[in-house]
Amino acid sequence: VRTCPPDAAVGDVIDDVLIGTRLLSVPVVDGSRYLGTAKLHDLAQLPRAEWATTPVSELASTEGGTIPVTSTVGDALRALEEADEDRLPVVDADGGFVGLVSMSEILRLDQVLDATDGAQRTQARQNAT
Repeated sequence: VRTCPPDAAVGDVIDDVLIGTRLLSVPVVDGSRYLGTAKLHDLAQLPRAEWATTPVSELASTEGGTIPVTSTVGDALRALEEADEDRLPVVDADGGFVGLVSMSEILRLDQVLDATDGAQRTQARQNAT
């Protein structure tokens, strides 16, 4: 998971992290502590003349919330829906950044589980005959 330090200049984050990777947001992490998320839309609102001197931490937001590492998939899905976000940071009990969970990952997991469940049913039928 791509993150950026709080003292990174807005211009560097826009050019190197967001545009360079086609991401729309990036978690801002100090050591292991999650500080917020920097969104391209918010960073781009800053006058270009200030991009080199403004640290990304000044524009990072915690508005979307976080998902505790102890959450279930259902909890994560509800949090994503309530926040109206495609991905949210996962944090431990001390606020340490663990990673990101995304709606697309949950959907992929659901597909894998469906396929696995179907394969197990097929195997059970074959074993029964």
